[in-house]
Amino acid sequence: MLDLDDYKPKCKIPKPVAPICDNCGKRHDVYDVYCSKCGVNVQMTYQTKINLRKDAVKKYHEEVSMLNNLFRKHALDYVGLSNHPKKNIIFDKAYMDGHSAGYPEVLSKLEDLAVFIEDLER
Repeated sequence: MLDLDDYKPKCKIPKPVAPICDNCGKRHDVYDVYCSKCGVNVQMTYQTKINLRKDAVKKYHEEVSMLNNLFRKHALDYVGLSNHPKKNIIFDKAYMDGHSAGYPEVLSKLEDLAVFIEDLER
């Protein structure tokens, strides 16, 4: 049996950032350049935080993509369709029908399709 916890991403998407002065803690509008309270350039630190979040989101999506591909490979091996010529179409159908309920449902749909295909090819 596949351990579906292996396909959960380890990294997390950080919360959206707000333009808050690191020096005094005053919250600013996104268009403010300098803190009216202490004079620090809040736009520079805000842009740095945005860029760090963008990098973290990109890293998260890369990890999710890698885990999805790994799940695809392992799931097809598990149900015995790894060498089937139409394996990608079969997996895509199972994914479309079950992904909203998570990997367990995708695997269940894939198992059902594998049995169906096996019966057809007899």
